[in-house]
Amino acid sequence: MAIFNQEVQNFIKKKLTDAKILFERALCELDVENRISFAETNLRIKEIIEKIKPCEYNLRIAAESAWGATTSAIDALVSSELEDHPTIIERARTESLKQLVRDFDTSDLKEIWDKYNSRMVLLHGKCFYNGECYDPLDRIKERIESTDELLKLINNIINNNSSLYNGLSEI
Repeated sequence: MAIFNQEVQNFIKKKLTDAKILFERALCELDVENRISFAETNLRIKEIIEKIKPCEYNLRIAAESAWGATTSAIDALVSSELEDHPTIIERARTESLKQLVRDFDTSDLKEIWDKYNSRMVLLHGKCFYNGECYDPLDRIKERIESTDELLKLINNIINNNSSLYNGLSEI
């Protein structure tokens, strides 16, 4: 069991709290997107486009919020295992997570690695940066909504690896 200094403990708690807040924002933004009914086939094309545009923006925010929740939770995981603050640069985060997967070789870490990469490509890259949020819409919405499962998995790993984090299970 690792013993962490107070600064690292506070960093991990903050990152897990940030992850929860960002995930809740993602769900809120996704709910706005769900208000559009694509079954409204009797509307003219112009009216449909006018309704989709505002929602696309909210879906992009939902995707980026879910990505932010993912990265905050990954930062907490990396800090809990490496006993150090990860550099916030994406490459350092990715390399640190990859190192954890190699060092510990558990099915949970491999699952986290896969979910991290799918969110980086689909939510952060394709939807947020490229604006391709409706191709495929169901897959993007599923990744946003299932981010909660990823956060719970990371939280469980952190809680199970250190007695110092008993209170984090509520985060």
